[in-house]
Amino acid sequence: MEFRFNVAQYFKTPIIKVTNTLLPSGYYEDRRAVLDATSKISEIINDMGEASARAQGLTRAVTTAQKLRNSDHSLYLMSEKGGKNDATSKISEIINDMGEASARAQGLTRAVTTAQKLRNSDHSLYLMSEKGGKNGVVTGLLKVGVKSLYVFDADGETHKVNAPCVLDFYIHESRQRAGLGKVLFQYMLDQENYRVQQLAIDRPSDKLVGFLKKHYGLTQTIPQMNNFVVYEDFFQYNTSRDSSSMESAEMHFTNSPNTMLFGPQFKSNTSELRGQQTNGKAPLPTMPTIGNLQNTPVGRYAAQRPRCSMAEL
Repeated sequence: MEFRFNVAQYFKTPIIKVTNTLLPSGYYEDRRAVLDATSKISEIINDMGEASARAQGLTRAVTTAQKLRNSDHSLYLMSEKGGKNDATSKISEIINDMGEASARAQGLTRAVTTAQKLRNSDHSLYLMSEKGGKNGVVTGLLKVGVKSLYVFDADGETHKVNAPCVLDFYIHESRQRAGLGKVLFQYMLDQENYRVQQLAIDRPSDKLVGFLKKHYGLTQTIPQMNNFVVYEDFFQYNTSRDSSSMESAEMHFTNSPNTMLFGPQFKSNTSELRGQQTNGKAPLPTMPTIGNLQNTPVGRYAAQRPRCSMAEL
């Protein structure tokens, strides 16, 4: 939490102790400075107390400067270097502003890239700048990261892969068509040691599709059911994590009502072996394959049918 004044003058150490004097322990200054410090420490206590109450869902703050003054309690406050002049704060501002600009350019309602999202992920963000104006200008943004995806190959088979993805790519409108996009994209490929064919592109714009076609010759895509676009050589560089396929599956008939309603199911050899080895017991006898499901010796959920008393009359 930031304040309108510099808190470092009261935090000689990262953690300070405050008692009913409303001053940090060991704080000795003239009367005017003490009054000023008391006022500012009170503001810190009240604001932090209110934030704590909101986080706990309370209607009133448990900790206030007035309550502390009228008690013999001790309060410990922690601070760290930061604020408006901190590098992290400035980088966060750049990321947020560029993320908003990227979202507007793509017609999105929310930014894909924010400082908070980047902090909570393992993605990598590349920013491009150049000299200009008074403080220089940021001209480009490129975010990449590995994601677990289910994708189709050219034959329509589903594969689960951990693939590197392009998640956000933006060059400021004033600097487009100047070659900066190619410089930024190629720099990312070199740094991450990626080949462009192995990338999955998240919701590419028409401009990005044209960019990949012009600079990297990517034209042939493999249709997908999700928002990602992959190109024809994608599976040469991304191996599937799921080795099972429908080739080893066989038709499986049961006496379950599900079979009557929905027809036979596919059952792989792997799942059959797993069922036989449960708890180290011998495999259970399987139900015979049935051709006519109307008159069977068992009822619902394979329970034995009771004998009909009418047959004994």
